[in-house]
Amino acid sequence: MGINHARYPEPATFYFQQDGYLAAMDRQLFRSGKTWMAVFAILMFLLAIAGGVHSYSPVPYWDMWDGTLNFYLQITEGNSALWLAQHNEHRILLSRILFWLDYAIFDGLSYFLITINYVLMAFAIFMFCRFSKLQYRTNPDLKPEHASSVLIFSLFILAWLSQWMQWENLAWGFQSQFFLAQSLPLAAFYCLAASASNNHAWPYFCASIILGALSLFTMANGVLALPLLTVAAIFMRAGWLRSGILVASTILGVVLYFGEYHSPDNHASITDTLRYQPLQLLQYVVLYLGSPFFALAGEGRNGLLAAGLSGSILVLLSLLRLMIELRACRTNPVTLALLGYLLYLGGTAVGTGTGRVVFGVAQAVSFRYTTPALMAWAALLLLYLPTLSMFARRNKKVATAGVVLICALLFWRQLPALQPQHQKIFDRQVAALALELSVADAQQINHVYVMNAGLLSIAEKATALDLTVFGQYPLQDLREKWAGRFAPPSDIPECQGALDSLETIEREPDALRISGWIFNPAEESVPSRVIVSDRLGRIVGFALTGQPRPDVEAAVHDSAGLSGFRGYIKPADPGSVLAFYGEQSQCTMNITLPGGE
Repeated sequence: MGINHARYPEPATFYFQQDGYLAAMDRQLFRSGKTWMAVFAILMFLLAIAGGVHSYSPVPYWDMWDGTLNFYLQITEGNSALWLAQHNEHRILLSRILFWLDYAIFDGLSYFLITINYVLMAFAIFMFCRFSKLQYRTNPDLKPEHASSVLIFSLFILAWLSQWMQWENLAWGFQSQFFLAQSLPLAAFYCLAASASNNHAWPYFCASIILGALSLFTMANGVLALPLLTVAAIFMRAGWLRSGILVASTILGVVLYFGEYHSPDNHASITDTLRYQPLQLLQYVVLYLGSPFFALAGEGRNGLLAAGLSGSILVLLSLLRLMIELRACRTNPVTLALLGYLLYLGGTAVGTGTGRVVFGVAQAVSFRYTTPALMAWAALLLLYLPTLSMFARRNKKVATAGVVLICALLFWRQLPALQPQHQKIFDRQVAALALELSVADAQQINHVYVMNAGLLSIAEKATALDLTVFGQYPLQDLREKWAGRFAPPSDIPECQGALDSLETIEREPDALRISGWIFNPAEESVPSRVIVSDRLGRIVGFALTGQPRPDVEAAVHDSAGLSGFRGYIKPADPGSVLAFYGEQSQCTMNITLPGGE
C-alpha cells in the first residue's frame, strides 16, 4: 500500500482557498496554540529532568544490589551464564548490558543508567511523534486542515510521557527495562506500519522483526511482541513470505525465552489466578491501565476510583475500535499497528496481574506501572486522533478549554519534581556508610535493602574492590582507616554543633550510632564528613553530614540547613571526650559523651 504524497494540498494552499479573514484567524490560533503547547511540553520535560537531579543518589538501591552490583561481580568472575539468566520472570539482557557499562566505564554510580532512562523516555516520545506523522499521511480522515491538531498532539505527548508520576522508573538506575519493554515494541509496530504503508518495504519490515526480537530481552511482556506483530502483519496483508518469517521468528523467540524457564516462587501461577481470582485480576488490570489518573486525582480513595473508571474507559474504547476494524475488514496499517500495541500493553497488564494480584489489587497503581499505562493512553489518543481533530475544529472553544484544564492539572502534578530529596539521599548514604564499616545496623541499612547475609556479602566484596560508592569519597577505605590514627591540622577554627543522640544498635556490640549537627561558622559552611578521634589520636568513628536540620538553619545560619550528621563510633566509656573533626570545611569540636560524672 503506497502513500500518495500529493493526495492533499499543503496546509498553506488550503488556507489561501478559504475566506481571508477566517483563514487568518485559523493561522493565528494555530501559531498561538503551537507556541504555548511547545512551551508547556518543554517545561514538563525539564521538570522531569529536575526531579531526576533532585532525587539522584549514587548508592545502589533495592534490586540493584543483586541485579547490578552482584551481577557485575559474578560476570567479572567468569559466570557468563548470568547474561541470559532470569531476574524474577524476566530476561533483562539489554538492561544487563547497560548495568555492565555502568560499572565498567562509569564507576557504578548510576548517573549513566539514569540518563539512559531519560533517553529511552525521549525515544518513546519520538516514536509516537513518528506514528502521528504516519497517521496524518495515511489516514483518509485526516485532511490538511488537521495538520495543526497533529502537531499539537505531538507536543502534548511530549508533556504526557514526561510526567514525574513515573519517578520510580526515571530516577532509579535499575529501571531501564521498563522503558525498553514498552518503547522497543512501539518502534516495532511503527516499522511494521511504515513497511505496509510503503508497499511492504523490506527495510522497515526487517527492522520490525529485529525490534520484536530484542523485546524478548527487556521484560517478560516482551514475549508478546512477535506474536502480535505476526497477527498485525496478517491483517495488513503482508503476504505469505513476510507472515511466514514472522511466524518462524515467533516460534523461535518463544522457545528461546522459555528454555529452562522457572516460575518465581513468590508469584502466583496464571492458571490459579484465572481460576480463583478472576474478578480481582480484572480489577487489577483496569487499575493498572488507569494508574496515571490515580496520581492525577491525588491518590487515595479518589485516585483509586479515577484509576478504575479511566482504565475501564481505555479497555472499552480499545475493544470498540478493534471490533469496528474487524467488522469493516479495514487494513489501515497505522490503525492496526496501534491496536496491536494496545493489545500488547493490555497483555502486559494481564501478565503483571496474574503474577502479582496475590500482593493486593492496590499494587496495580504502583508508580513504576505508570510508564506502560502512560504509553497506553498515548496510543489510544493517537488511535482516535482523527475523531478528536474533527471535534476540535468544530468546537474550538470547548476543545481549547479542555486542553488548558488538562495541561494545568498535569503541570500542577509535575511540581513535586522540584522538591529536594535530601533526607532520602542522606539515609541511603549513611546506610552505605554502615555497610562500608561492616556495622550491622538493620534500621539504617533497610533504607537501601532488607539487611541479610546476602546483602552483607555483596557489600563486603564491593568494599574490597572499591566498587560503586565504596570506591568514592566519602566512603572509600574507611574500614581500614577505622583502625588508624588521626592528627587534625593545627590552627583550624572551632565548629558549632552538638551530639544529639548516642544509641546502641540491636545485635551489634562493636559500634554505637551517633547523631547530631556540625557547622563551620568561620566559612559559613557544613563539613562533608566527620572524623571522630579520642585523646590519643586514635580514630574511633565516622559520620556523614547532609541531614536536613531546619531548626539549626533557623537558629544558627541559613547555610546550616543540611548540617545534621549520623554515623558510628566504637563503644567508649561514658564521660569520654572525643574530637569531632569536620573535613573539607575544616573545623573541630570536642564533645563529652553522656553518662560521665
